[in-house]
Parts: sequence; C-alpha cells; structure tokens
Amino acid sequence: MVTTKKTIGKKTDQKKPSLAQTTNSHVATQVLSSSVQSPTPTQGDPETAEKSPAVPMKLLAMNSSLDNLTESASAELQPSVISNQPFAQDHPRDITPSARFDPPSENDDPQADEGIRRTVNLLKGQLPADVESAIILVAFIEGHQCKAFDAQQRLADRALQAQLSQHKEANQSKANDIKIKVELLRNSRPIIIKEIDRLKTQREKLLKELDVINTTLAMEENKLENLPATINVAVNDHVARVHAVYTLLDKLPCSLGPKR
Repeated sequence: MVTTKKTIGKKTDQKKPSLAQTTNSHVATQVLSSSVQSPTPTQGDPETAEKSPAVPMKLLAMNSSLDNLTESASAELQPSVISNQPFAQDHPRDITPSARFDPPSENDDPQADEGIRRTVNLLKGQLPADVESAIILVAFIEGHQCKAFDAQQRLADRALQAQLSQHKEANQSKANDIKIKVELLRNSRPIIIKEIDRLKTQREKLLKELDVINTTLAMEENKLENLPATINVAVNDHVARVHAVYTLLDKLPCSLGPKR
C-alpha cells in the first residue's frame, strides 16, 4: 500500500497533471481508500492473511490500465472534455452514462468498440457516477475518433473524385473532337486529289482561251497600228478611180457623150 502511494506521488512530481491524469489520481485514491476502510474477510483469519496481497495487486493492475487509457486519450481529447464542462454544468442530467454512451450498433466495427466495452466493464460499479461518465465519454470519443477521420477522408475523396470526373469528361470530349477531325483529314485525301485534278483541267482550258484571246488582241493592235496607212491607201485608190472615170468620159465622142 505504501509503495502504491509513493508511485503516485512520484508521477505527480515529475510532470504537471492534466485533466485526465487528475481524474486518474482521484479514482485511484478513492479505490485505495475504499479498499483500506472496507473490511475484508481475510483480516481476522491468520491462515488466509498471506493471500491478502492479491487485492492490492488487482488494484495496481486496474490503476495501470486506467493510466494507459487516460494518458493515451489526454493529449488529443482533453480540449473536447474541457469544452464539454460548461455544458455539463448547465445540463447535469445529460452527463449520465446512458445519455453520453450509446451501445454499439450493428453497423459499428466490433474491433473498434472492443476497447470501449472492456473499459466500461472494468470501471462499472467501481467509480462515482460523475467520474465514470467522464471516463466513458473520453473512451467513447477515443473509440469513434477514427470513424470521424475516416468519414472526413471519404468526403475529401468524394470531392476529389467528382473533380477528377469533371476533368475526365472535359478531356474525353476534347479527345473525341480531335479524333473526328483526324478522321476527316484522313478521309479527305481523295477529295483533295479530285479537286486538284478539276482545277488543273480548268487551268488548261483557260490557258487555251487565253492563247486565243492573246492572238486576237495582237491582231487588233496591229490593225490599230496600221489604220492610218490603210486609210491613205484607200483614199488614194478612190481618187485614182475617180480620175480614171473622168478621163474615160473625156475620150468619148461628142455624139455619145453626155449632154451638157
């Protein structure tokens, strides 16, 4: 008994007690005091007095299990317990184990709730109601913390999956458009060749027409250039013919000549 109290005193001196460790020390002190004050059936029997150290060893095992539970939960769950204290002061009825601790449902993981059930069975009926409800609340939150993290991760994964799905649909639509264009380009080779042949034929036809037009144009330009000389030749020819007519008229006899 003295060894247990010294061990608790050393733990208190080594570091500043947190809320969970203060609860653990209070629970251990009450359990030890109740074990000292309550008479045991082996106190008056000298034959069974040698078996009495089994009770302190059981209490030490309970204390060690409680230390492990509270030390593991105090670092992460102390803010949540402190934040629930004003609510507990305003609503003392809501702190009862029945209101704060729901039994595991069929959808819960048995392995995740095994530690909670073991803790509840270990502390059931051995602690005051307020201490028991606080420890059960810490154990309940600790047991369901992984589920909350998993749910949060699933929500993030769903949001990422929706975003990736949108990007996938957009890229797939662009890929389909590009594929259609590629197919059109692959199938357009015969059409392009046919159009080239048509344009070549039309070019040859137009070149022939152009040659005819160029020849005609050259002739018309030549006529225009020789037009003055042609006019002079025609005028001279006309004058010569008129002069020849008058000459023939003068050579006719008077009886045959025209009347003047």
